[in-house]
Amino acid sequence: MEKEIDKGSGWTPEQLNEKKRLLEEIEVVEASVSTRNATLTSLRSAISKLEGFLHEGQDANQSIAKKLADLESTLKSKRNQNVK
Repeated sequence: MEKEIDKGSGWTPEQLNEKKRLLEEIEVVEASVSTRNATLTSLRSAISKLEGFLHEGQDANQSIAKKLADLESTLKSKRNQNVK
């Protein structure tokens, strides 16, 4: 883009200053976008890990709930046997 801009002729000092300012602003914005993209990538990775932990926790809770239900069923069955 700079090469195309440099092709122009008859730049006034004000135009040259404005061109320089705009090019510097473009660099700042591009750097900001790059930083934000890196941050976004990092956040997506962290979210993915957290989702994995959440699924593991849910699976563990389901397993524990099933074991607890099985134990309660066994306990109820044994209590009924003792009553007879």
